[in-house]
Amino acid sequence: MVVDKVQDPGNLGTIIRTCDAAGVDAVYIVKGTVDVYNDKTIRSTMGSIFHLPIVFFESFKEVSEDLYSKGFNIYATTLDGEDVYKTNFKEKVAIVIGNEANGMSEEDTRLCNKK
Repeated sequence: MVVDKVQDPGNLGTIIRTCDAAGVDAVYIVKGTVDVYNDKTIRSTMGSIFHLPIVFFESFKEVSEDLYSKGFNIYATTLDGEDVYKTNFKEKVAIVIGNEANGMSEEDTRLCNKK
């Protein structure tokens, strides 16, 4: 899972907790995202922050380079994307969650190979 500039600490904590429950391997955090160690974020993870690797990146470009080098497909969460129920989650998949108000930037979306 890639978290790109999410601002609400409760939302970030919930994302981390959900990733833990869903068996996600790691959570990538892009600079500009709320502090992972914010009190509200930690409470919202309900302990999941201690079960998952949290990896920090300076830019989404760095994230995409890392994931592509490992053979991942990177899915941008957009309104015009493909049907999630037709997605093969058994392959190497990274899903990008953008900012609550603005979503992902156009520049970051272009770095993804799937929507």
